[in-house]
Amino acid sequence: MTQLTADLDRARSGEPVRGGTLRIAAPGPVTHLDPACAYDLASAQLLRAVTRQLFTYPSTVDLSDPGRAFGLVADVAEELPTRRNGGISADRRTWTVRLRRGVLWDSVPRRPVVAGDFVRALKRLANPVTGAGAIRYFTSTIGGMAQYCAEYRAAFRDRPPTARALADFQNAHEIAGVTALDDATLRIRLVEPADDLPHLLALSCASAVPREYDRFVPGSTELFGHLRSAGPYSLALYRDGGRLLRLERNPVWDPDEDQVRGQFVGAIEVSATGEPAGVVAGRLDRGEADLAWSMDEVSWTGEPAGGEEGPPTSAGYTLNPYLVFNLRSPNRGGLTGRAALRRAVALAVDKRALAGILAGGGVPCVVQHGVIPPGCVGHRPFNAFPTPGDRGDPGAARAELAAAGLAAERLTLVAAVRDIPEQRAVLDSIAADLGRAGIDLAVVPYPPGEYYDRLLGDPAQARAGAWDLALAGWVPDWFGDNGRAVVQPLFESNDAPGTTNYGGYHNPQVDRLVAAALRAGSRSRAEELWHRVDRLVTGDVAVVPLLACAMVSPRRHSPRLRNVRYLPHCGFFDVTSLWLDGATEPWEVSAFA
Repeated sequence: MTQLTADLDRARSGEPVRGGTLRIAAPGPVTHLDPACAYDLASAQLLRAVTRQLFTYPSTVDLSDPGRAFGLVADVAEELPTRRNGGISADRRTWTVRLRRGVLWDSVPRRPVVAGDFVRALKRLANPVTGAGAIRYFTSTIGGMAQYCAEYRAAFRDRPPTARALADFQNAHEIAGVTALDDATLRIRLVEPADDLPHLLALSCASAVPREYDRFVPGSTELFGHLRSAGPYSLALYRDGGRLLRLERNPVWDPDEDQVRGQFVGAIEVSATGEPAGVVAGRLDRGEADLAWSMDEVSWTGEPAGGEEGPPTSAGYTLNPYLVFNLRSPNRGGLTGRAALRRAVALAVDKRALAGILAGGGVPCVVQHGVIPPGCVGHRPFNAFPTPGDRGDPGAARAELAAAGLAAERLTLVAAVRDIPEQRAVLDSIAADLGRAGIDLAVVPYPPGEYYDRLLGDPAQARAGAWDLALAGWVPDWFGDNGRAVVQPLFESNDAPGTTNYGGYHNPQVDRLVAAALRAGSRSRAEELWHRVDRLVTGDVAVVPLLACAMVSPRRHSPRLRNVRYLPHCGFFDVTSLWLDGATEPWEVSAFA
């Protein structure tokens, strides 16, 4: 029997068919695949295919049980550590992780992933060039991590961060709480017991990192030409700053050493063509493209030929969108630093109208009043700035401005937004609301691939006044026991490059409550503390919560897509589980050739 006949027989029986090229349309370039600084959903989906973590999340088709949908499994680790198997000490502050020995890098010659590769990953998070949005998870949890980060930044305060200098620092300095006992054993000592440590180590930024990366500045363009893979796919092409990207099968990947990923399609291509949503929708329906990222008009609307997979959406919600104020902005004498201005904005916005804009595209969402969305620990209903029917109250907003002496003339704020039609529509609605309250917006659209890391995540841009107000969104890094997964990255003090505390919010009381919640002896006590943080942050108007959107909802795709499974923590499909109906070749000719 020929391979072609075998593949056709499997297709008729519904079994997986290997081959074909999975084609993904993106609104902007993929700018990061370095785990140290790739902290966005698009990158996370690709990193699923090329990286390995100690622990990870299996893909699923059933989200009705959040405990199972967001449950962890061992990845490179042999098993999840417990006190029973000796992986967690009696005081719960020392974790010992034993690694599989058959996970390989696609290096020449091939070599195993070792414990030292995970130590390197944690060290690189502190680099002073890109920083890491998730860094506070680790500095508050792992012994010696905070000191290591401080020393790293201090060492490069007055010297250029060359690749050689960065690597020399990392190789000469240790994180006190992280030790590779041997190639197959990693020991981690904690500041306090942290039952959510496996969730931290399942983040993309904690992926194993090969020694070859020491030769490159983190996040640099040069690194793209030397990416190494331990997953089922390897980077084969990166062109035009990430507008064209192709992954192909990694020949050293062993399915027996990976219990969560597959290797069905022959290649994965991502193209940022700048096409309008309607054009992309037509390509999906005709099978010329298979998936679309960050195009809600495409992802949600209509009944495509391929159907819409619709798992339950009760597993969790995202804080998306919300308005964040640049509290560092010097514009108009530091206008965004005036609490009255921020309160006026919070009172003026018609949140129901925003829900209507997204619901028109089929996005399941609810009006959000606090910063912790439903499905996250610490969420409780409250409303610090009520308006009739959540429709906004321009009169109350004008009164706030008048009481603070800010109503003598119209005010103007520089508003940043991703240059995506749905995002522009939301901000246009907000601009109209604020206009009725006496506040004008000077809207500056940014390419999606540059928005978070090069604008919002760069404190220097904020201090220069590049923006006063920005439309942002936040997806909790995990669900379940996730009290810190909203509050800590968004609102704990963090002014380093790569920060996700975009506005530079700093409240020592919030920092103390975060620390207390992490030390809380019970989930109920921690939940109370997280909710207190929610009330404080919302009352300070560091941000204006607008909507909470379902984490995972129906996604449009081409009619040839099969075995659609979701990655709950990414809110999208697992690209390593998909196969293509009718694919019979090892892979199709690249569209980039």
